[in-house]
Amino acid sequence: MVQSVEGRRSWKLVSDEAVYTEGDSLLVLSGVNLTFYENDVPTTVLIGDSGRVDLEGGCMRIWNGVEAETDDGRRMVTQELTWNDSLGVLHSDCLVTMTIPDSVGVTILSGRGVDLDTNLGDVEGVDVREDFTAEYSGEIEID
Repeated sequence: MVQSVEGRRSWKLVSDEAVYTEGDSLLVLSGVNLTFYENDVPTTVLIGDSGRVDLEGGCMRIWNGVEAETDDGRRMVTQELTWNDSLGVLHSDCLVTMTIPDSVGVTILSGRGVDLDTNLGDVEGVDVREDFTAEYSGEIEID
């Protein structure tokens, strides 16, 4: 499945297997690969073992071994994630671990109840509701 806006891809969903339930307008997926695009260029790739897409509501749920990585090296790992297409929000109530590199080090964030944009917080920031921890390894410059 591919969604495009004005001829440019916004996301593409590929699956190893898909079963369509016509009465419920649901797709049940195995081997999920979801790629987000900006200006028709891939920016974030999200994978998971299984998923379900509500074709009428525009929501997708991905679970088991969920990982995402951006083109600038941001990485996220969790057990379950939902994507709301109309809001453009990735959401998880599970424990989420994020790795965010910068020019001199790496920040590792973790917590529960995370909302992110498709760039894994690069644009909108990372909103963690519970059990937030942050760890930075790198040089800190003090002026």
